[in-house]
Amino acid sequence: MQRHKKGISAEQIRDLVSYPLLATLLEIGSHDGIDTARFSARMPGARIYCFEPEQRAIARFKDRIQSPSVELCEMAVADIDGKKPFWASTGRAGRMADWDYSGSLCEPTGHLTRSPEIGFKEPALVPCIRLDTWLASKPYISSIDFIWADVQGSQRLVIAGGRRALSITKWLYIESHEPPAYANEPTQDELMDELAEVFTPIAFYGENILFKSRKFHG
Repeated sequence: MQRHKKGISAEQIRDLVSYPLLATLLEIGSHDGIDTARFSARMPGARIYCFEPEQRAIARFKDRIQSPSVELCEMAVADIDGKKPFWASTGRAGRMADWDYSGSLCEPTGHLTRSPEIGFKEPALVPCIRLDTWLASKPYISSIDFIWADVQGSQRLVIAGGRRALSITKWLYIESHEPPAYANEPTQDELMDELAEVFTPIAFYGENILFKSRKFHG
């Protein structure tokens, strides 16, 4: 399997989905919309559905993104419809005095040693939705061209609540730390095994794995 040091680009995603005008993309863990803006710029007209529970990031997302083709759901994607504890990150890192990129529905473990400059607040409840519950509210969506999942260790929760949605997804790009950085985060091998019935792994992009659908791509 190919290995790339950098993450996948918006241009590469555009090429993968052949950029039909009505392409459907899901961005699970859209944070402050910086990647959303790139997707929207490279694929104008594509419908992009974003999910994010971190209120500091949401405020910046709303300042950055005004496209009518982008829809933001201010919830975390999980294995339940309800509320779950969320460990919000903080600390001074890079140019940020209050780092909010590493928040998770899973308790930080390995993250504490790999990035000791980043701390975590006491967990607080955030609203969550199962991906399949969300999909049921969108009966006009018959397939999903691409899912970008930056979920900070909660891969198992996304999969458990989204088996129907994943079954109609053509491409899945999902973060996978090695070694795991959060409690109950699967290793890369475990993640590939868990998705093997539906997806074939294609390449590593940094700490992300690109999968293609067996149903749509053979």
